[in-house]
Amino acid sequence: MVGEALGLSLPNTSMVPGVYSQRAATAQMAAAGLSPEQVAATLSRMLDQQAYTMAVTDVFWLSSALFVALIGVVWLTKPKLAGGVADKVTGEVAGDAGGTH
Repeated sequence: MVGEALGLSLPNTSMVPGVYSQRAATAQMAAAGLSPEQVAATLSRMLDQQAYTMAVTDVFWLSSALFVALIGVVWLTKPKLAGGVADKVTGEVAGDAGGTH
C-alpha cells in the first residue's frame, strides 16, 4: 500500500486499529480507477480535514473552560462602591443618579 510504496513495513498490522479500514479504502479507491498518487492525495486530504475538525473541537472546549473560569472570577469580585463627595445639604453623593441601586 502507501507505506509499502515508501519502503516502510509494519511488522504485524492485524491488531492495529484503523489499518484494515485504510487498506479497504485504498483498495476501493484503486478499484474505482484512482492512481496510487491520487489515492495517497485523497487520504491525505481526508486526514487533514479530520485533523482540522479535531482542532476546532479543542478550541471550542478551551473556550468553554475559559468562559466558565471567567464566570467564577466575575462572581467572586466585589462591586466597587460609588465614592464621591456628599452634598452637605441633601447628603447625596455627587454623580448619583438617584433611585434605588
